[in-house]
Amino acid sequence: MSQLVDCIFVSTEPYTEQGRRDRSPEECFRFCLEVNVYAERLVQFGFSEQEIPRPLIHVHRVTELVLRSEPSDDLEDFLAEIEWSRAVMEETIDALETVGADAHARFLAAVHNDLDGFEYKVRSSNLGSIREVIAKAVEEHLSADALAKRYGDFGVSEGDDLDRRWRSICLQAVRYMDGWTNIKRVPNGPYNDAELKRYFDSRLEFARRLAAEGEGKRPNVVSINDTKAFVMASLNGDVEAVQDMLAAGADIDARMTGGTASLTHGATALMTAAAQGHIEVIRVLLAAKARVNTRRAKYGETALILAAQEGRLEVVRILLSARANINAKTAGGYTALMAASRNLQLEMVQTLIAAGADVNAKTKDGQTALLYACGRPVDQASTSGAPVNQSGHIEVARALLAAGADVNVSNSEGWTPLTHASRDGLSEVVKDLLAAGANVNARTDYGFTALMVALSWKRAEIGRLLLAAGADVHAATKSGQTALMGAAGSGFLDLVQALLDAGASVNAREGHGSSALIMAAGSGHLMVVEALLAANADVNARIKFGRTALWFASMNGHLEVVQVLAAANADVDVKDAEGTTALMIASKNGHHDVARFLESLRPPSGTAGAS
Repeated sequence: MSQLVDCIFVSTEPYTEQGRRDRSPEECFRFCLEVNVYAERLVQFGFSEQEIPRPLIHVHRVTELVLRSEPSDDLEDFLAEIEWSRAVMEETIDALETVGADAHARFLAAVHNDLDGFEYKVRSSNLGSIREVIAKAVEEHLSADALAKRYGDFGVSEGDDLDRRWRSICLQAVRYMDGWTNIKRVPNGPYNDAELKRYFDSRLEFARRLAAEGEGKRPNVVSINDTKAFVMASLNGDVEAVQDMLAAGADIDARMTGGTASLTHGATALMTAAAQGHIEVIRVLLAAKARVNTRRAKYGETALILAAQEGRLEVVRILLSARANINAKTAGGYTALMAASRNLQLEMVQTLIAAGADVNAKTKDGQTALLYACGRPVDQASTSGAPVNQSGHIEVARALLAAGADVNVSNSEGWTPLTHASRDGLSEVVKDLLAAGANVNARTDYGFTALMVALSWKRAEIGRLLLAAGADVHAATKSGQTALMGAAGSGFLDLVQALLDAGASVNAREGHGSSALIMAAGSGHLMVVEALLAANADVNARIKFGRTALWFASMNGHLEVVQVLAAANADVDVKDAEGTTALMIASKNGHHDVARFLESLRPPSGTAGAS
């Protein structure tokens, strides 16, 4: 692929001013690449095998090689071993002279049209991405006038003068590109965004000209029925190009293939226009009878789902008026209403509900619109317990509940709207769900209740709401974790006390043997430790590795907790399974105040056995 990038990376400085030598034909030929590399790329760009004579595919390389400066060392090393035979050189020249420079224009147009599909970095780190390389090539491209000034207006010579014939073809190619893209390139000129965009969009200009002039006027640069060009015109909102290609017979419902960009792969023109919000293009396509419910290849989105996903409310309304299937699903069962709910777009949610969207539709993993509205993506969720911006969640959840959304629906892992909202700190949503009849003690597949989830994620306010709503304080997960452990580990003293008052087991143990006291002590929550001890927590309970609350408090340097535990008759000489004592781990971790305190509890040396 780095060969493809380098083939259009050109140099601009006047060679005479820089004192650079011209490359001999042999040097140029050595840097030309073997046929199969480009044949494979051209096929991917939509060329048929019959359209690619073996030597023809080197035309782009031919044009640039006589213009380029010294290549970077790594590229030169990479290409140094590639050789061409004289027979292949002559075959190439003959083909180029026969077909003309149009092939060069066509190749570049194909490459530029597929830029968005590339996520490739060239070998040389200083060259950047393929987009940057091509942008630089365009910026620095020598114009036809500059090329003619350097070489003269060469004609095609007879005989074996390969060098002169080669250069003549290059001149034709550059002039051809200048004429067809309407871009005036100035050597060493400034970077120009507007002209660069026109250069990248030139494939659509080719299609327009061919439609206007007729197929027989020029060699075919890009087919007027080219799906990629048509879909890209729609993606870019180019109404004129879309109209021209429709008039020339473009397949209005064809799906784009071969691309990898997220909005174009497997999509039709209507889908890309809907996703981008190009209303005028959408109106043109619908007037031309585009199929509104066609599904995107592989993923199965319709234009309506893509519009909802991208927040295009006006597009959604237009598509609904064109009888788009409001309950169409992707391959995974995702609907337009789910997309709008997930993105918290209240007006769109209301529009879809009013048009008959199924509020209880499920994806393959059991997600519904309400589940999406009641939680945030996990990568956006926080365990800090900090205040959460609930804007959007409240309104969308209320709209869905009012429309009959199932408040106790659960996904494939047993999560309900209440557990989602409890995890993500959406206290107002929790209130609405409880008022709508949410089961406060529903469990996930692993056994978590909403209360456990809230306390594990440091949501104290929600924990209080759930306790007041009758949450089961005795519930435990499959591994034995309880709400009291979550509250103790998070340092929520009032919730710990409330759970104890409600009868929560103070000495319950989870799978590794940890207890509420061990969790509180290890986190340094002094007042929680005191409350648990007052409730008769086992001060010397051990996890499977033999470590106790005092051992963990010592490891983490919580001096006051260590002192309280010691006063409650904790074993200060406790050793873990590896023989490490609390004193040893405190010293190892640099908690010298804890180490001194533990040392002070040991009997003075020499006192044992004294008479």
